[in-house]
Amino acid sequence: MNETRPLVAAFVVGLVCAIPWSQAQADDDTRGASVLEGDANMPNEVQGDASMVAAYAEAIGLTNDAAQLRMSTEGAIVQSLALFGIADDSSVIDVWLETDVNAVVLYARSVDPASVQAVKDIARSTGIELRLIEQDAFVQRRSAVAGKYTDELSLTIPGLQGFFIDPATGDLVLDVVDGQLSATDVRRQSPMESTAARITNLPAHINSLAGTFHDTATVNGGVALSNCTAAFPGSYNLAGRDYRGFFTAAHCGTQLSYFYGVAASGAGRSAAYRAMTYNANADIAFHSVTGGDIGGSRFYGSSASVTTGMGPGASAAPGATVCKRGRDSGYSCGKVESTMYRPTYPDACKGLACNASFVKVLVGGTSGDSGGPVWTGVNLPVGIIKGGDDSGSATIYSKIGFIPGNTSLG
Repeated sequence: MNETRPLVAAFVVGLVCAIPWSQAQADDDTRGASVLEGDANMPNEVQGDASMVAAYAEAIGLTNDAAQLRMSTEGAIVQSLALFGIADDSSVIDVWLETDVNAVVLYARSVDPASVQAVKDIARSTGIELRLIEQDAFVQRRSAVAGKYTDELSLTIPGLQGFFIDPATGDLVLDVVDGQLSATDVRRQSPMESTAARITNLPAHINSLAGTFHDTATVNGGVALSNCTAAFPGSYNLAGRDYRGFFTAAHCGTQLSYFYGVAASGAGRSAAYRAMTYNANADIAFHSVTGGDIGGSRFYGSSASVTTGMGPGASAAPGATVCKRGRDSGYSCGKVESTMYRPTYPDACKGLACNASFVKVLVGGTSGDSGGPVWTGVNLPVGIIKGGDDSGSATIYSKIGFIPGNTSLG
């Protein structure tokens, strides 16, 4: 049997070791050298009563003697963490214990070097196994937890447009339309935050939006389309035949015309819809064009008059700068806020509950930008614009890795 317990709970179960450890020792540079001194140094009154030991032994599958020793170890760990100033509700580190018949393991997740070093010292001095959780794995785990409550959050948080886990803090961040916030919410945002925290059991933060999110359907890959923007050039293979064309957003529809520049001027030519990924993970479609109309692996990037070559598909991490082009808003760049964004605005994922697989960027756009290219570095494609908010402060895009089957970039 395996049990996972927060450290406070572990301390209640295993309160068996009021270890003599002076503050002078704690302040010493070698403060991790001798935390657990063994059962012989522990007062009898904190060894744990027989019923507590027996219950622990039965739950884990240990003998009473082994349970007593395990409880002593857990108690030492909890007390040592407290001496280092690390608690369950720490804003810089998450720590928890997992125990089974074979061992007790201390888990920690943090981006704070001092906290990580403190936990390493404690693990070394107690002889316990330490497993450090990578930041991405932690964010994915919390994102999955929050995702289970998407419907309840949407029903109880008026104006909710989407949410994500802040990779820096681990907090659940909810995008809420400003007009739906009460005076108290605007001042402290505590009522909605408390509600979200109660539902998900995660620390929550409300991010106020000036406008609602929506799919910005109205074709650029740089070039303009009849109601959207074309992203990057590519090809679609069907029964051994390659069709050249472009990627765009699936919500733009299947009947599209394309133009030869970044503006929808002159006579457009009809594109042929071929494939799409329009589900809980992405909003991407591929359309083929008349032979000869796609010339090489190029797109309109920072320039509206000169095309640029593109590299292979890539991905952008939180904090990275990405750039985009939209038919109506043109060229702009911004920082990635979340790579695990879960849209909740109406019909965001064709009637399905969206997964936390979209990317939110702090850069504005406007109607008509949907389907446009998003890139980073040396013109490396990372995504295709899905939508944005009315105030022009944020853009959501589908990751380039979700392009439809049998299609390829370039």
